[in-house]
Amino acid sequence: MQNCKFSKQADKDIENIHEYTYINFGQKQAHIYSANLFNKIQSIVTNEIRGRNASFIKQNIRKLEVGSHIILYKEQYNSILIVRILHKSMDLQRHI
Repeated sequence: MQNCKFSKQADKDIENIHEYTYINFGQKQAHIYSANLFNKIQSIVTNEIRGRNASFIKQNIRKLEVGSHIILYKEQYNSILIVRILHKSMDLQRHI
């Protein structure tokens, strides 16, 4: 199994997503949505699913849509780097 690392920006994205969901939809929904994000990340790490090529955003980037967000990641030697987790409405090229 591969390792998974998060960029500082991805860590902040997760915090912001959880906080926004908690404030607007409550604790239960924040937990459900966060768990869904982490389950998809785990599926990427274990190669159960593979996102689409997103090299048009940045070289060697892949993306996977989860709910209202897009996980942007890089496959590295024996690891996955989660680069960002952005809302679908955001300009991905600008925020990566």
